[in-house]
Amino acid sequence: MDSYKFNEAASAVYQFLWHEFCDWYIELIKPALYQNQDPGRKWAAQDVLARVLDASLRLLHPFMPFITEEIWQTLPGNEGSIMVAEFPRFRQNEVYPREEARMELVMKVVGAVRNLRSEMEIPPAKKVEVILYCADPESLNVLRENQTYVENLARTETLAFQSEGPKPEPPPPPSSRGSRSSCP
Repeated sequence: MDSYKFNEAASAVYQFLWHEFCDWYIELIKPALYQNQDPGRKWAAQDVLARVLDASLRLLHPFMPFITEEIWQTLPGNEGSIMVAEFPRFRQNEVYPREEARMELVMKVVGAVRNLRSEMEIPPAKKVEVILYCADPESLNVLRENQTYVENLARTETLAFQSEGPKPEPPPPPSSRGSRSSCP
């Protein structure tokens, strides 16, 4: 924004909101939001959602003034106009490079499983058995700690972890769907 590259600024906000916040974070926290056993976990998820929505509206306001003002006015706790709200500022104490790298690993694994499902023409609703081979002990530990996320986002029936072993044989290719034989 300071260098007047408004298209790049708008694109960066869009990329964050659509591809990181909506595609990943909201999907990851759905189990926390819909459960009642751990109110602290639920509250933490709701708090982050509210904070990101608030900051996102402020970031988007220069590009979408009427829409952001309308949404801002309907949110609880907001008084006055978004036009006079403080613009979000970078906070170094809210940067977590280790956690970001861990999350990127989880996202890559989920993405790889989704790609394989697509290549093998497995419907998104069908749960599958997955074996993750990972020779790096630290990465394997990260994936085990985030097993629930991988299971939910990759739609797995079972999820097994192995540090080594033979690569499983791929299943036979899907039958030719919709093909018809012609009668002589």
